[in-house]
Parts: sequence; structure tokens; C-alpha cells
Amino acid sequence: MYVIFFLSHFQLIAAKIISTIYGLVMMAVLIGILLQMIEDGPLAPSSLFFFIVAGGIIVAGFLHPQEIGCLLSGVVYYVTIPSMYMLLIVYAIFNLHDVSWGTREVATKKTKLVRHFL
Repeated sequence: MYVIFFLSHFQLIAAKIISTIYGLVMMAVLIGILLQMIEDGPLAPSSLFFFIVAGGIIVAGFLHPQEIGCLLSGVVYYVTIPSMYMLLIVYAIFNLHDVSWGTREVATKKTKLVRHFL
């Protein structure tokens, strides 16, 4: 976890590298699930869970035809889930001092006109 002592730019590079590794692991997991489904058959519990989750997402996509193109991004979303849940939170916590992004307001000096009305 020595990355926390580096500048934000280097933290982002490290996050990209770790995200790529996580993406490759998740692709291996997806291939493993598909191989397990072929071996066990479509009525195995893991196969049914996969079909129910994927089916729910596909049905939601068809029920919202304006966003049906987002279904293609679903695979990328599935592959990058570990990066989102871990790296984004770690990056945000270790960069709380950086107020240039997000919804935190920066204290500004009030002008004479504003002070007059307060």
C-alpha cells in the first residue's frame, strides 16, 4: 500500500494496472463459470443463478429501449466490478485533501456586495 504516499497521477497509474489485472481475473472467472455451466448443465444452481442475473439485466434493457445500447457496456461493467468497489473508495479516501473534484465546496472570500446583504 505504498501507493498512498505518491502523487495522485501515480496513484491513477497504479489503479489502471491493478484494474487491468482484476479485469483479466474476472474474465477468467467468467470463462470458468461458462465451462462449469457446460459441465453441470443448465439446471445446476450456479447456472440458474447466472441465467437469472443475466436474464434480469437483459429484460430490463428491453423494457427501456432508449438505453438498450447500454447492454453492451454490461460486460465491461461485470469485468470491472472489483476495481469499482475497491480502488475507487481507496482513491477517494486517500485523496480527501484534494477538493478540486466532487461536491465539497471550497471556502471563498465574500465580496463587499455579498457582505452588505448578510
